Amino acid sequence: MQKDKEIVYILTNPAMEGYIKIGHTTKNLSQRLKDLDNTSIPMPFECEFAIEVDDAKQAERLMHEAFDNMRVNPRREFFEMSPTGAIAALRLTGGEEVDLHADESLDASDVEVREKLKRRKPFNFTMLGIVIGSELYFKLDPDIKCIVKGNNKVEFEENETSLSGSAITLLRKKFGYKLTNASGADYWCFDGETLYARRIRLENE
Repeated sequence: MQKDKEIVYILTNPAMEGYIKIGHTTKNLSQRLKDLDNTSIPMPFECEFAIEVDDAKQAERLMHEAFDNMRVNPRREFFEMSPTGAIAALRLTGGEEVDLHADESLDASDVEVREKLKRRKPFNFTMLGIVIGSELYFKLDPDIKCIVKGNNKVEFEENETSLSGSAITLLRKKFGYKLTNASGADYWCFDGETLYARRIRLENE
């Protein structure tokens, strides 16, 4: 009997905005999503990215270690971050990307919620109520600062750059992360919360 491919996946859920789930399965991915879809959550999970690897358990462990600082609970697979950085890191495993098909099990209300989320406006500081000249601090080291210079630009180390660009620079040079992509909104903070968490909160108020 042929063994099922081992898969590491990144899931999101409209009912848990601001969080992702990083897990692994030796089952069919569609079956795993069905297993997670139960009455304890109001909406089904959606797979943002999945990859087939030789050792899914090991790949999952490395992912959990890489983003440990964003883990909500050490006994759970949930991380307070956007999927972007996790997807970039998972791609570095060199596995084979899983072809994700539309989930035909979704009802009309599920589809409506997901389509609404996809129509979100691009990130900018105005939508967060953050004005030019405001100071942001880095989540992994609050002593590291940058200054808002425009609607989507910051000044970091005397250079004008993007949130993501400055985050990648710090993660690689100061913290030793081998990342080529990262969502700056997951790492830069203002008034006690990450910019990503602030956006989610304001959108739901």
